[in-house]
Amino acid sequence: MIRLETIREKIRSLQPFIVLDKIEPWQARLAYYEAPGKYKFLEEKEIKLGDVWGNPGDTVFLRTKISLPDRDDLALELVLGGEALVRLNGEAYQGLDNNRRIVPLPKLKEAEIEIEAYNPPAHSYRSAGPLTLKSSFLVALNRDVYDYYFDLISFLEIIENEADPLIRGTLLSAIERSFKEEDPKKARELLWQNIDLPKPAGEIHLLGQSHIDIAWLWPLKETVRKCGRTFATIINLMREFPEFRYVQSEPQAYEFAKEQFPEVYEKIKEMVKAGKWEVVGGMWLEPDCNIPSGESFVRQLLYGKRFFMKEFGIETNIEWLPDVFGFSAALPQILKKAGMDYFMTIKIFWNDTNRFPYTHFLWKGIDGTCIETFFPRALNQDINAREMKEAWNYLQQGGPTPRIAYLYGYGDGGGGPTREQIEKGRRFSKLPGLPACKFSTAKDFFSQIGGKKDLPVWDDELYLEYHRGTLTTQARNKRWNRKSEFLLRDAEFLAFFAGKYPKEKFDRAWKLVLLNQFHDILPGSSIGEVYVDSKKDYEEIFAIGEEIKKESLSLLAKRINTKGEGKEAVIVFNSLSWDRKSLVEVELPEGLVVDAPCQRSGNKLLFIAEVPSMGYRTYQVIEGSPSEGGLTVKENHLENDMFSLDIDDEGRITRLIDKRNKKEVLAGPGNEFFLFHDLGNAWEVEKDYEVKFWKIGKAKKTIVESGPVRGILRLEWEFGDSKMVQDLTIYRDIPRIDFVTYVDWHEKHKLLKVAFPVNVRARFATYNIAYGNLQRPTHRNTSWEQARYEVSGHKWADLSDSGYGVSLMNDCKYGYDIRDNVMRLSLLRAPTAPDPDADQGEHHFTYSLFPHTAGLAPTIEWSYDLNVPLIAWREGAHQGELPELYSFARAEGVIIEALKRAEDDDALIIRCYEPLGQSTKARIKLASEIKKAVECDLLERPIGDVQVQGDTLLFDVHQFEIKTFKIDL
Repeated sequence: MIRLETIREKIRSLQPFIVLDKIEPWQARLAYYEAPGKYKFLEEKEIKLGDVWGNPGDTVFLRTKISLPDRDDLALELVLGGEALVRLNGEAYQGLDNNRRIVPLPKLKEAEIEIEAYNPPAHSYRSAGPLTLKSSFLVALNRDVYDYYFDLISFLEIIENEADPLIRGTLLSAIERSFKEEDPKKARELLWQNIDLPKPAGEIHLLGQSHIDIAWLWPLKETVRKCGRTFATIINLMREFPEFRYVQSEPQAYEFAKEQFPEVYEKIKEMVKAGKWEVVGGMWLEPDCNIPSGESFVRQLLYGKRFFMKEFGIETNIEWLPDVFGFSAALPQILKKAGMDYFMTIKIFWNDTNRFPYTHFLWKGIDGTCIETFFPRALNQDINAREMKEAWNYLQQGGPTPRIAYLYGYGDGGGGPTREQIEKGRRFSKLPGLPACKFSTAKDFFSQIGGKKDLPVWDDELYLEYHRGTLTTQARNKRWNRKSEFLLRDAEFLAFFAGKYPKEKFDRAWKLVLLNQFHDILPGSSIGEVYVDSKKDYEEIFAIGEEIKKESLSLLAKRINTKGEGKEAVIVFNSLSWDRKSLVEVELPEGLVVDAPCQRSGNKLLFIAEVPSMGYRTYQVIEGSPSEGGLTVKENHLENDMFSLDIDDEGRITRLIDKRNKKEVLAGPGNEFFLFHDLGNAWEVEKDYEVKFWKIGKAKKTIVESGPVRGILRLEWEFGDSKMVQDLTIYRDIPRIDFVTYVDWHEKHKLLKVAFPVNVRARFATYNIAYGNLQRPTHRNTSWEQARYEVSGHKWADLSDSGYGVSLMNDCKYGYDIRDNVMRLSLLRAPTAPDPDADQGEHHFTYSLFPHTAGLAPTIEWSYDLNVPLIAWREGAHQGELPELYSFARAEGVIIEALKRAEDDDALIIRCYEPLGQSTKARIKLASEIKKAVECDLLERPIGDVQVQGDTLLFDVHQFEIKTFKIDL
C-alpha cells in the first residue's frame, strides 16, 4: 500500500500555476491613513521583488499597468505579508493576506493594478517588522493540475483522519491507481473510480463567514478597510464558484462598505438578491450582551433590522452573535419581540469548567419566553477532515443531531473563506468518511432543524465561564456607556414634550452608543488606540445629548408659569415614572435660597425636592439663608434619622445601625477594600486571584459637610502608586449611604474590590440585569456555582431574607461577587494585555448601600435615583400655559424605560417593563386625552389593541414583560 509521505511528496511536486512573467517595478507611495477615505501622502519610490515595501504601521499604495495575453486563465500571484486590497482598473477587486495570494483576472487587454497594502503595527499580541514584496508574478492556471492537486489533498485528509480500514484502503488504492498515469486529467479519472462507499448519516451545512471584529487588535478605521478587503474577496469567490454561499451579520459593517466602497456594496446587493450572500443577525453590530441596558438591546435591533429592511428588503429572523462573552437572560424576550425566531452563538463552548450540556435547545429567559438556539462547535474553522469530524462528534454529545452548521472561513480580522477551502468543500461532499456536506446558509440550516418538538430547555442566563474580567476592565468606557444610556433617555423624554425632536441627532448619538457597545470595545478587550477613538465618540454623544437636553429644558421652561414671590424660579424635572423625593443641586448666588429646607455647598444650593412622575415642580428663588440644624458628621461617626455609622481609622464602617428598623446591618467591617494580585489579561479574572491580596491601610479623614440636607466625611488613602478619595455621604430623607469615589489609579495586575459583610442569611442573591433581575446562588456547592465567582449586575445587587435585606448599588460598575453573606463589588482592574495602559489614570464612580425591609421595589427606585438625578433649571419669572406642578406621564405596575417619538411619524412611543417578576394589572396615565393607541413590537409595528380610558392605558403585564405602545395624542 502506498505510503502517506509519498502522497505528500506528490502534492508538493504539483504546480497548479505556471509563471508567465514577473511584475516589477511597482510605483509606491507611502501614506498615513488618517480616517476612512482620508490619507496623507508622503514619499514615493519604486519597489521590486525582495524590496521592503512597508514598516510596521505603514500604508503603501503600489501601482503598475500591465498588458495581458489573450487567454482566460490568468491570475496574479502576490505575496506581501500584512493585509492589502487589490484594485483592478480603479475598482476594489480582492483582498490579500497570509491566507490568500492568488488573484484570478477577468479577460482584459490591459490591467491597471493598485494595491493598498498595510503592515499592522506591533502590540502585546503581535510582533512586527518590515515587510517585503516576496512574490509578484503573472501566472496561468493549469486547470487539470489544479483540480488533481485539491483531489489529492482532500483524499489525504480523509485517510489521515479515518479509522475505518475499508475507507482508508479504498482511498489509498485510488490514489495509488492514479499515480500510474502521468496526465493529470486521466489521473483524476482513475482517482474517482469505484470510491462510492456509504457516507455516515447526517449532514454538515458549510456556512462561509468572515467574523469581523468592529475593533479589537486594530482601530475602527482599520475595520473599514477590512470590510472592503473581505467583501471584495467574497464577491470574487461568488463569480468563481456558483455554489458558494456566504453569511454576513452587522449592519454597521455594511454601512462602512456603503460609505467607503460603493462599487462593492452594489455588488453585495446583487448577490443578496441572487440568494448567494445571506444577511443575518438583527443587531446593529455584535454587542457585549452582559453590560448594555435593555433599551440599548432594543435600539441595537431597531437600528439593525430597519437598516436591513431598507437596504435589502429583508427582515432577518436569526440572531447571529458567535463571539460574545455570555448572554443576559433578558435576551430571549427582546429577540422574540423584535421578530427573531432563532439564536446562534459558539462562545459558551469556551467554558473553562463545565461543558454546556446542549447543542440544540430552547433558551428560556426571565419572563418565560423561549427562543430556539443552536451552538455550532466553533468559529473561523478551516475546511479539513479533522476539524469537521471533531465538530460533528463534539456536537453529538449535546444530544444526537442529524445536521450541524459548520462556520468556516478566516475571521476576527475578516478575510473569510478561501478558494482552497471551497475546493475541499466541493470534494468532501462526494468523499466517504464524512457526513454529507453542502454549501449552505443559516436560513437553510435553521429551516431544516427548526421547530423540532421536545427540545431540552435551558432556563437561565447563558453564563460564559471565561472572560469574567470584561465586567470591569476599561472602567471609563463602562461609566460613559451607563451615563450615555441615561442621558439619551432623558433627552428623548424632554425633547418629545418640548415639541422639538431632532431625530437625526438622536440617530447619530444612538449609533455611536451602539458602536461602542461592540463586544471587544465595551468589555475592555481592545488595544489602547481603540479607547482613544472611543473617548472622542463619547464626547460627541454627550455633546449631542446635553445640547438637546438643554434646548428642550429651555423650551419647556418658557411654557411654565414661574410667577411667584421671587424674581426667578428653579424648575426641577423628574424623568422617572414615579413621584420622587430626592436631592437637587443648583448654582445660585449667596443670599438666595428656595422655598424648601436647603444647604449651601460652595456655589451650589442643595435641597430635597418632591417632584411628580415624569414631570416637574417649580420652586421660587427668594432672598434668605440656608436652613439651620445639621446631620451628625464626626471623624468616627455619622448619623441621621435613618442610620448610625461608626468609622475606624482605616475608613471602614465598623457598625451600621438601621435606626428605623432597629437592625444591625453589618456582620463585620464594611466598606473594606481588598487589592488582589490579578494576573489575568483584559478578558479574565483568574480563578485563584484571591490567594494573594492586600488591604489599603489607614485613611486620612476630613469633615466636609454637616448641613441639614447632606453630610460628608472625606476619606483619603494612598496605596502602591495610587490614591483614592471618597466622600462617605448621608442625607436627609434619602435612605441610602453613598460612597462618592475618586481614584488616581496606577497599579499593574491588581483588582480592587470593596466588601460589605451583611447581617443577612440568604442562599440566593438577586442582581439587576437588563429589563429585570436574576437570582444566583450565594453558595458554591457545585462546579457550576464555583465557576460563577464573578457575575454581572447593573444598577444593584441585593441580599435579602424573608424580612430584611441590603442592596449594593452603583452608577457605573458591572462586576459583583456575593458569597454567603459578603457582598463585593469590583471597582478597578489593571491588566496589561492587549492594552498595557488599561485603566491607568483617574476614575470617578459612586456605589451605595441601601438597607431595607422586605421587597425589591424601593431598591429599584433608589437605584434609578442614583443613576438618574433630578434636573434643575433656573428660569426668570413669567406667565405660562403650563402650571407650576405637572406630570406628563405616570405608570403603575411598570417602569417607563423609553418615551420617544416614533421612527416613522410624530406619534409617541412608550416602552415599559414589569420590574418585580410578578404578573399584574398596569396602567399608564398621560397628561392629555389619547386619540388612538396600539401595542407594538420592538420595531414599532402594531401587534394588538390596548384598552384606553380617556388619558389612560390599561393592560395586563406578566413578570418581567416588556410592553411597547404607539400613541396618538
